[in-house]
Amino acid sequence: MALTTDFTEVWAVPGENHIIDTINPETGLTSVFGKDAEAVLTKEPKAVRITWDVWRAEASARQQTPIQWELTTEAKYQEMLEILPPALWIGGVFLVGEPWDHDFATGAPRFAAYVCRNGRYYEASRPLTTAELRKEIGR
Repeated sequence: MALTTDFTEVWAVPGENHIIDTINPETGLTSVFGKDAEAVLTKEPKAVRITWDVWRAEASARQQTPIQWELTTEAKYQEMLEILPPALWIGGVFLVGEPWDHDFATGAPRFAAYVCRNGRYYEASRPLTTAELRKEIGR
Protein backbone atom coordinates (compact mmCIF):
# COMPACT_ATOMS: atom_id res chain seq x y z
CA MET A 1 0.00 0.00 0.00
CA ALA A 2 1.45 3.36 -1.01
CA LEU A 3 1.48 6.12 1.59
CA THR A 4 -0.49 9.13 0.42
CA THR A 5 0.03 12.72 1.44
CA ASP A 6 -3.31 13.70 -0.08
CA PHE A 7 -5.32 13.79 3.13
CA THR A 8 -7.53 16.33 4.84
CA GLU A 9 -8.46 14.47 8.01
CA VAL A 10 -6.60 12.85 10.89
CA TRP A 11 -7.31 10.87 14.04
CA ALA A 12 -6.07 12.65 17.17
CA VAL A 13 -6.73 12.91 20.89
CA PRO A 14 -7.82 16.47 21.74
CA GLY A 15 -5.11 18.38 23.59
CA GLU A 16 -2.29 16.08 22.47
CA ASN A 17 0.52 17.46 20.32
CA HIS A 18 0.63 14.53 17.93
CA ILE A 19 -1.79 12.79 15.63
CA ILE A 20 -2.58 9.09 15.71
CA ASP A 21 -2.67 8.76 11.95
CA THR A 22 -3.87 10.46 8.79
CA ILE A 23 -7.01 9.20 7.06
CA ASN A 24 -6.87 7.99 3.49
CA PRO A 25 -9.59 9.99 1.69
CA GLU A 26 -10.32 7.12 -0.72
CA THR A 27 -10.71 4.31 1.81
CA GLY A 28 -11.52 6.11 5.07
CA LEU A 29 -8.90 3.92 6.74
CA THR A 30 -5.81 5.20 8.50
CA SER A 31 -2.97 5.80 6.07
CA VAL A 32 -0.19 3.96 7.88
CA PHE A 33 -1.90 0.96 9.53
CA GLY A 34 -5.11 0.67 7.51
CA LYS A 35 -7.36 0.81 10.61
CA ASP A 36 -11.04 1.66 10.53
CA ALA A 37 -12.76 3.94 13.05
CA GLU A 38 -13.69 1.07 15.36
CA ALA A 39 -10.07 -0.13 15.57
CA VAL A 40 -8.77 3.39 16.24
CA LEU A 41 -11.36 4.03 18.96
CA THR A 42 -10.73 0.65 20.57
CA LYS A 43 -7.07 1.57 21.07
CA GLU A 44 -7.64 5.31 21.71
CA PRO A 45 -11.17 5.86 23.10
CA LYS A 46 -10.66 9.64 23.35
CA ALA A 47 -9.66 9.97 19.70
CA VAL A 48 -11.64 12.18 17.35
CA ARG A 49 -11.71 12.48 13.60
CA ILE A 50 -10.72 16.07 12.78
CA THR A 51 -9.51 18.02 9.77
CA TRP A 52 -5.77 18.52 9.49
CA ASP A 53 -6.19 22.31 9.33
CA VAL A 54 -8.28 22.45 12.51
CA TRP A 55 -5.92 20.13 14.39
CA ARG A 56 -2.88 22.15 13.29
CA ALA A 57 -4.52 25.45 14.28
CA GLU A 58 -5.42 24.06 17.73
CA ALA A 59 -1.92 22.65 18.23
CA SER A 60 -0.38 25.95 17.17
CA ALA A 61 -2.57 27.87 19.64
CA ARG A 62 -1.42 25.56 22.46
CA GLN A 63 2.20 26.36 21.58
CA GLN A 64 1.70 30.12 21.73
CA THR A 65 1.10 30.45 25.46
CA PRO A 66 2.72 33.45 27.16
CA ILE A 67 6.36 32.93 28.06
CA GLN A 68 7.06 32.88 31.78
CA TRP A 69 10.58 32.77 33.22
CA GLU A 70 10.68 30.37 36.16
CA LEU A 71 13.50 30.17 38.70
CA THR A 72 15.83 27.22 38.32
CA THR A 73 19.15 26.26 39.85
CA GLU A 74 22.65 27.12 38.75
CA ALA A 75 23.29 23.36 38.49
CA LYS A 76 20.38 22.89 36.05
CA TYR A 77 21.47 25.94 34.03
CA GLN A 78 25.04 24.57 33.77
CA GLU A 79 23.83 21.05 32.95
CA MET A 80 21.69 22.31 30.08
CA LEU A 81 24.44 24.65 28.85
CA GLU A 82 26.97 21.81 28.76
CA ILE A 83 24.74 19.02 27.43
CA LEU A 84 25.18 20.23 23.81
CA PRO A 85 26.58 23.34 22.17
CA PRO A 86 23.82 25.97 22.42
CA ALA A 87 21.64 26.57 19.37
CA LEU A 88 21.89 30.27 20.27
CA TRP A 89 23.98 32.05 22.91
CA ILE A 90 23.60 35.73 23.72
CA GLY A 91 25.52 36.68 26.87
CA GLY A 92 24.06 34.39 29.52
CA VAL A 93 20.91 33.59 27.54
CA PHE A 94 20.82 30.41 25.50
CA LEU A 95 18.74 27.86 23.67
CA VAL A 96 19.63 24.21 24.28
CA GLY A 97 21.27 22.77 21.15
CA GLU A 98 18.64 20.12 20.32
CA PRO A 99 15.13 21.23 19.27
CA TRP A 100 12.35 20.28 21.67
CA ASP A 101 9.81 20.35 18.82
CA HIS A 102 8.80 22.60 15.91
CA ASP A 103 6.39 25.49 15.68
CA PHE A 104 3.20 24.26 14.02
CA ALA A 105 2.58 27.62 12.37
CA THR A 106 6.05 28.29 10.92
CA GLY A 107 7.92 24.99 11.10
CA ALA A 108 10.76 26.72 13.00
CA PRO A 109 12.52 24.60 15.61
CA ARG A 110 11.73 25.41 19.26
CA PHE A 111 14.26 24.94 22.04
CA ALA A 112 14.38 24.91 25.84
CA ALA A 113 15.61 28.36 26.93
CA TYR A 114 17.66 29.47 29.92
CA VAL A 115 18.75 32.85 31.28
CA CYS A 116 21.24 33.99 33.89
CA ARG A 117 20.54 37.51 35.13
CA ASN A 118 21.95 39.18 38.24
CA GLY A 119 23.18 35.87 39.64
CA ARG A 120 19.78 34.18 39.29
CA TYR A 121 18.91 31.40 36.86
CA TYR A 122 15.68 31.02 34.92
CA GLU A 123 14.10 28.52 32.55
CA ALA A 124 11.40 29.41 30.03
CA SER A 125 8.00 27.85 30.70
CA ARG A 126 7.82 26.56 27.15
CA PRO A 127 10.17 26.01 24.21
CA LEU A 128 11.05 29.08 22.13
CA THR A 129 12.13 29.68 18.55
CA THR A 130 15.25 31.77 18.00
CA ALA A 131 13.00 34.65 16.87
CA GLU A 132 10.94 34.43 20.06
CA LEU A 133 14.06 34.46 22.25
CA ARG A 134 15.50 37.45 20.40
CA LYS A 135 12.19 39.29 20.88
CA GLU A 136 12.13 38.35 24.59
CA ILE A 137 15.56 39.86 25.21
CA GLY A 138 15.26 42.74 22.74
CA ARG A 139 17.83 41.58 20.19
